[in-house]
Amino acid sequence: MSNALKVSEIQSGTRIDGVMLLSTSERRQDKNGNDYWQGELKDVDQKRIVARFFRPPESVFGLEPSVAVEIRGFADTFRDQLNLKLDSISAVLDTAVTDTFSPSSTRDPQEMFSQLNAYLARLQKSSPAIAAVCSSVLAREEVAGGISHWWAAQRRHHAFRGGLLEHVLEMLALADTLCDLYRELDRDLVLAGCILHDLGKLVELTPRGAEYTYSAAGSLVGHIAICDRWVAEACAEANAGEELTMRLRHLVLSHHGEQSMGAVVEPATPEAMALHLLDYLSSQLRQAMDAIGELDSPGAVTPEGMANRRDWRFQRYWYGGRGAAE
Repeated sequence: MSNALKVSEIQSGTRIDGVMLLSTSERRQDKNGNDYWQGELKDVDQKRIVARFFRPPESVFGLEPSVAVEIRGFADTFRDQLNLKLDSISAVLDTAVTDTFSPSSTRDPQEMFSQLNAYLARLQKSSPAIAAVCSSVLAREEVAGGISHWWAAQRRHHAFRGGLLEHVLEMLALADTLCDLYRELDRDLVLAGCILHDLGKLVELTPRGAEYTYSAAGSLVGHIAICDRWVAEACAEANAGEELTMRLRHLVLSHHGEQSMGAVVEPATPEAMALHLLDYLSSQLRQAMDAIGELDSPGAVTPEGMANRRDWRFQRYWYGGRGAAE
């Protein structure tokens, strides 16, 4: 796509004319009560930039996020942050153009799926009942068709094609190390929790343009309740028994750690606590690395290397300086 704009190539004080992905779109008011449009745009490298359109035509306020847009305007710097002032913005109707902005895992999806199957084979040898439950949930129509390319979240961690499977594999690798250190843990239960805990996101999230959004079931029921039902059904089919069924369901229901963070119940077994911490480590570290990656944009850091903009997710300013070895 020859006219795709890259944030890294935009310079303050220059005209801009090209295509980017519209990530957010909202109506705002200035201090005089006049409506203006503000949105966040992303380039093909997933770098973000804020754009504003003062006194736009009413149609601009109807733009839907997650579609490619053609923009014209002027690049400016406000409070040390590069932004765009637009003269025009319109949706690009070609879905193939929008698809080019969809972020993807750097890992091969087939290779990741093979690694997941290797973990299932291990479980089959050590705990056939647990393996049967995991295989049954993975074989569901809602899961099997999407697990290789689904996002793990709408915006936060692993929000890209293949992100869900990459997140699961990160947790599985971490789980092996953790279980080597804490030998009292039931490794098979922890591995099963890593595989099962987020599979409900294949119903909770749904594709929209180049990104994902919440489905009705995702908003009204949520991935934890969805996955809990699947696990309960799979346990019944596998004749897993009351004790194993309860432990597997508890892993899913408690993996967010605290009820204030969305957990149905809080971890009450060592394996559930381990699963929660593994989930937290994978999700939070990915967000931290993504935040550092965003500091490559022009004007994103001060001369001392500190981020110009506070990260609302972590409530801090990141340091974007180079490593000591560089």
